[in-house]
Amino acid sequence: YTVGYGVGTSFAAPHVAGLAALLVSKLGHGKSAQVRAAIESGADDRGKPGVDPYYGHGRINVARALGLP
Repeated sequence: YTVGYGVGTSFAAPHVAGLAALLVSKLGHGKSAQVRAAIESGADDRGKPGVDPYYGHGRINVARALGLP
């Protein structure tokens, strides 16, 4: 059941927060722009290619965002 935009964000928020915490431990504090860039550039593209209104930047990919093989 879906209504409007933002569906599923409360479930996604702890996953993104956990990834952000891992990135802060790797990159250091005060690097919010780099943390955000790593999350966005490491995401698996969903829907139409590129950023779109339904999927945004896509689904986070923890391994790629952290630079793991």
